[in-house]
Amino acid sequence: MPTRFVLKIPCPISGCSGQSKLSQWVCARDNGTMYVDEDGYLSCYSNNHRAKIIYWRFDCGERGSGSKHNYERYQAADLEGFSHAMAIGLPHLKEAGAVWVTKLIQNVEKQFFVLVLKSTSRICSIKLASFAMSGPMVYVTTKSYDVGTNRWGERPTILSMDDRPFAEGGMRRAYSAKDWGILKSSCQPKVLKLQKHKRYTKAEAEADVKMQMKCVALAEKYNSHSCIPKKVSFCSAQLVQFQAGPYKGQYGVLEDYIPGTFEKHNLNFPMRPVSCRNTPQAFSHFTFERTDGRMLVCDVQGVGDQYTDPQIHCMDTDLQYGQGNFGAHGIISFVSNHRCNAICRALKLTPIRELPNRWGSPPGKAATAPVPRYY
Repeated sequence: MPTRFVLKIPCPISGCSGQSKLSQWVCARDNGTMYVDEDGYLSCYSNNHRAKIIYWRFDCGERGSGSKHNYERYQAADLEGFSHAMAIGLPHLKEAGAVWVTKLIQNVEKQFFVLVLKSTSRICSIKLASFAMSGPMVYVTTKSYDVGTNRWGERPTILSMDDRPFAEGGMRRAYSAKDWGILKSSCQPKVLKLQKHKRYTKAEAEADVKMQMKCVALAEKYNSHSCIPKKVSFCSAQLVQFQAGPYKGQYGVLEDYIPGTFEKHNLNFPMRPVSCRNTPQAFSHFTFERTDGRMLVCDVQGVGDQYTDPQIHCMDTDLQYGQGNFGAHGIISFVSNHRCNAICRALKLTPIRELPNRWGSPPGKAATAPVPRYY
């Protein structure tokens, strides 16, 4: 016998204003509380009415200007709407466990994969337009990092991802993904990044997310200066932990997808420019001075001035910023190769040639750093 749990989700009708609030659903025939089970069936309290989710119709009670129920009260959910509603309702299914939730997700996906054409007495297997990923839906937990409070926020959700990566670098592979917990109207395509040669450890994934969110904060400070010709931004990043599926127990990093032509502006090590644009080089110089020479954002790359996948070289050993953090060696490489441009001068940044010869040494101490190794 399948295990039932109370159905507590927002309206599963795409575009309805009721998608913004949770509702505890009741059966329209006997007013009994509605339940959902892992086989993808909805049933009322008495279990007298039980059917697959695709055969139920929903009315959230909203009748405002943004309601989808004004002209037709009971409507069928689609994959987009029900998957979003289910993702929002996941916190109320914690007691069900990851295995139960994963089975439910898979069975719902199968239901929406088949369209019954009663008029021709045929069953056609089709792929819905709203479902664009080749891989299965999976149950994950996402964690967001707040630089100001140094705290993590956690949110369970449903994630779709492609089976194959669309790009890869020296250390990570990038997969197209979709977070079903975000409304369609505000949802952007996502990129899920997984380690290439080994599994992400939790500490490594957290370090990469912290690093990118630190870059987001530094970009906001850079943009506060009116003298800059162009503003910059970094994609926000989240830590992803797979609760079930083929990647169960693994960690990854999730961020927004940036459409357009990708360009790298400077390197990690040796830290030198690889494009002739002034803004990325001035931003790196700004981060160096804004942090009193203790930190430097490099490996600046992206589309236009929307950047992603940066690296931070940091002098503070208690701040872990991934495998590419070469500390003093990385910053010294920048000092050796940077040439100030018009934006550096407009920001009144200290010219590199005027830096103290003993830059990088803690007061009263002799400093050293390991030579970075490359493979």
